[in-house]
Amino acid sequence: MAASAMSADLKALFDKNAQAYEITTKSITRSVARHLLTLTPPITSDSIIHDNACGPGIVTDEILKLYKVQSPPGAPAPRIEATDYAKGMIDIVNSFIDTKGWTSVRATLMDGQDLSEFHDGEFSLTITNFGIFAMPDPARGASEIYRTLKPGGTAVVTHWNNPRNLEILNVVQQAIRPDLPMFSPVSREWLQEGKLERTLQSGGFGSDDIKVTQTTVEMKFKDIEELMEHFSSPFWAQARKGWTKEDCEKWDGAVMDALTEREKRRCIIEMVTFIAVAKKN
Repeated sequence: MAASAMSADLKALFDKNAQAYEITTKSITRSVARHLLTLTPPITSDSIIHDNACGPGIVTDEILKLYKVQSPPGAPAPRIEATDYAKGMIDIVNSFIDTKGWTSVRATLMDGQDLSEFHDGEFSLTITNFGIFAMPDPARGASEIYRTLKPGGTAVVTHWNNPRNLEILNVVQQAIRPDLPMFSPVSREWLQEGKLERTLQSGGFGSDDIKVTQTTVEMKFKDIEELMEHFSSPFWAQARKGWTKEDCEKWDGAVMDALTEREKRRCIIEMVTFIAVAKKN
């Protein structure tokens, strides 16, 4: 799949399924957000933060929760700019601005490859949680992250290392339609070690200023039925693109066959994540 087509498909997917995003993903991106916030400098009322490719505002929500716990009572909240290229996601964040009283947050429909609305060196912290790999030109996205970060500021960028649900989908496809190219919502080079670091370097960050770590998060399901529902979610309909009705009828059985006995017993899918923390000198 060409990069531009891949991005267009992802944009449509996220826009259409924005409301169900966190339910479908079993809050694993929230788990990663909580972890990455332990790797950033302390957030203060003077912090100016970019939640880049913000989705339904998960990182913003976690920042404000953490700040409320750690800051003095009545301290003004940090300014947060939340941007995403899917309107459905921005609509959700705007609803939270109203219902949760996020007075320091602004949500804007914006492509992460073109952050021209923001000045050079505007942010003290920028977080791109599972977004850079969806950009047709990730190097351009990294360059915009670098440009809008102030000297001494920190950027945190994440992507999947070993997405077990994708492995299962590929086993299913191999069993039913091995004649088709193996499905992947993103370029497979993103699953290789070093891709994230090289992309940030291409954007302007020095190799000595980037530290990449890994963390494992779990998608937890209450029972095997809910686990199976996950793989029948609209998010994975694209994996069956070009399939016949007869092919699709084999889906559930092939998914069950692809699950390990441990996954069936525990109803947990493990996902490994790369987390890059980069400083701008």
